[in-house]
This record gives sequence, structure tokens and C-alpha cells, in this order.
Amino acid sequence: MAITQEIDGAIHALKGEKLQLSFTTLAKIIENLLEIVCLADDAFKVQFRERIKKSGIDSLNFGNFVTFIKVKGYFAEADITFLKNLQATRNTCVHQLSPQLEANLLVNLHLKSIEIIEHIVFQSWFVMAEAGDDE
Repeated sequence: MAITQEIDGAIHALKGEKLQLSFTTLAKIIENLLEIVCLADDAFKVQFRERIKKSGIDSLNFGNFVTFIKVKGYFAEADITFLKNLQATRNTCVHQLSPQLEANLLVNLHLKSIEIIEHIVFQSWFVMAEAGDDE
């Protein structure tokens, strides 16, 4: 439900020609979907056990999720590169005052972000379905 609301917010921002706001919302959705996928995998919890133990689950970040899904082979190398660039661009938008990104870059980021969201949702559905079959 929350993801649907965020997507709706991204669409409204896009309609209002607020490309950076829409992009950062899509990046947030991707990060949250990756978190759900990673936390559902026991191997992730083992890999980041010490960090979770020391600083809590909230200390995990986009980079941790991308590192893990790369190892698991959930995405092609080109998509991993995109996710790393997405994280860097999102950080620029969030941490700098009035960042100016080219409209063409933002449009391309939107299109690829939507593709990545579709991939995560599709992949997650199958991962969860397979986990349910083992029971």
C-alpha cells in the first residue's frame, strides 16, 4: 500500500514537472523494495549480522542492498551499475541545495527506474513463491 502511494506521489510530481522530486521518490521506492527482498533472505542477515547487531537494522543502506543483490545475481551487471549511479544521483538531489540535473538525464533515470521497479517486484514475487513452496 505504501509503495502504491509513493508511486502515485511520483506520478503527481512528474505531472507537475517536478522531475527531481519524482526521481527521488522512485529511488526511494527502489531502495525500499531492495530492503524487503534483502531482509527476506537469511544470507543477507548473515552477511550483515555484525552491522545489524552493532547499529541496528536501520543502519543498512542502499549500497548494502546493491552489494548483496549483485552477489546473488538478481540483476545484470549493467543494472547494478545503474543502481550505483542511481544512488549517487539520488544522494546529490537529497543532500545538495538546489541541484541542477539535465532534463534528459532525469527522463532516462525515470524510465530505467520504472524498469528496475518492475524487475524487483517480478523477481520478489517468484522468490517469495519459491520460498512458500518449500513449506
